[in-house]
Amino acid sequence: MVEIREVEAFLAVADELHFGRAAARLHVTTTRVSQNVRSLERRVGAPLFERSTRRVRLTPLGERLLADLRPAYLNMETALRTAREVARQRSGWLRVAFATSMSRPICTELIETFQRHHPHCQVVRSVRPAWAVHDQQTPDLGNLDVFVTWAPGDPDVLRAPGCTVGPVLRSLPRAILVGRQHPLAGRASVDVEELADHPLLYAGSTEPAADRMSRYVDAWTPPATPQGRPLRRVRRLHDAYVEELIAIIAEGELVHLTFHGMTDVYQQEDITIVPLTGMPPMIVAPVWRTANANPMVRAFVQANATLDDHA
Repeated sequence: MVEIREVEAFLAVADELHFGRAAARLHVTTTRVSQNVRSLERRVGAPLFERSTRRVRLTPLGERLLADLRPAYLNMETALRTAREVARQRSGWLRVAFATSMSRPICTELIETFQRHHPHCQVVRSVRPAWAVHDQQTPDLGNLDVFVTWAPGDPDVLRAPGCTVGPVLRSLPRAILVGRQHPLAGRASVDVEELADHPLLYAGSTEPAADRMSRYVDAWTPPATPQGRPLRRVRRLHDAYVEELIAIIAEGELVHLTFHGMTDVYQQEDITIVPLTGMPPMIVAPVWRTANANPMVRAFVQANATLDDHA
């Protein structure tokens, strides 16, 4: 059997046409390179190089062996790199959390797209409130690799100290969630300017300067319409559970600004969704602790970064 060090010595000398330079390239002694070349020549049964005190050159047999051997050696290196990558992926895993209101089809599509490219990476799923990156009361994102959440209109609203915001993965049209007895229920669509005539459920503080999440919740439910009409925002939520929000809306008095498909996640007879015009779409984007960045996070983002183009 030919030994790999003999092949490497032959290829190095064939490239350099100098035993000393070949030895330096392989980080071994010149004597070791000469020994390995001679050993290969004994296996072949004929000289592979013509040697003199002034130059080294391949024999015709050496040239033929080089032409046949180099592609095989490169293929072997490629196979070993691929095996190492697969082995690394087999031991890899990705801890990804989704916003609690993220629909199952979106979550499934993002994960399946990633795993088509990285089938051996284990994905561990969990959920967090949509504004978890800003809320000190929710579990720290430090125990996650990546958090996929909603960004109302602009991913920049997700920026927080120590975090990186990734590219847009998907976008959905805006909508309102209302009780079935609400005056806006059953409409084909509602323009954002009409909301100035109806009280809105507001998830933020009535004193935005004291609320760390104010920038995020104000993007979700702004204080005024695009034309400057003030919006009457009512704070009724006591915790981060969407179920409480659904119960409040079902009472029929308040309007909740949300996204198309919300009722696919939370189905209840007392609520309905109406398309909303005049506001930018709701964006799906990944966020991760900058210190937690790893190859699987980058792979997840790269695999899904163009998903919205084909949605």
